[in-house]
Amino acid sequence: MGDKERQERDDVLFLFDSGLSPEQIATIKQISVADVEDVVQLRKNAVRKEKQQNIIQDISNNNPWKDGVPGIDVVREVVESVPPGTVDMDTYGARTVPSRPIKKTDRSDRVGEDTVLTDRVQAAAETSNMDEEAAKIFEDIEFERRQKERKVLEGAMKDIKDMVDDDLEF
Repeated sequence: MGDKERQERDDVLFLFDSGLSPEQIATIKQISVADVEDVVQLRKNAVRKEKQQNIIQDISNNNPWKDGVPGIDVVREVVESVPPGTVDMDTYGARTVPSRPIKKTDRSDRVGEDTVLTDRVQAAAETSNMDEEAAKIFEDIEFERRQKERKVLEGAMKDIKDMVDDDLEF
């Protein structure tokens, strides 16, 4: 490919990358639309053929145990490489206890689920095929049931939170 042809190709690609259509490029460069499309297609094919580097995948593909577990001799060697006493088995995997107290966050001003509205909508949806007067009665009953259920659940969640918080205190 000569310098003139290379320059022509580079010009077409530059104009294409700038957002011009193949028709506009053909008009500007005074060449056929088919030639412009050929140049663009050649570059697309070249880009597809290039192997894109993925370091994580390359490293994992070099792992000798990627298709299975290591042999017993390798496992034994790894286990023996850890000196006894360096891992405290009593606290291994245990929850981290912070070195200083964590300040509580006030979440009362955060936008969240409107539980009253949700319960009201669900209760109304369950009574949609009744006449208006009966639907109102059953809707109120269902709403109250849902609210009581929610209060019980909130109480249980508070109890669990208190137990977890007590566990973290020194």
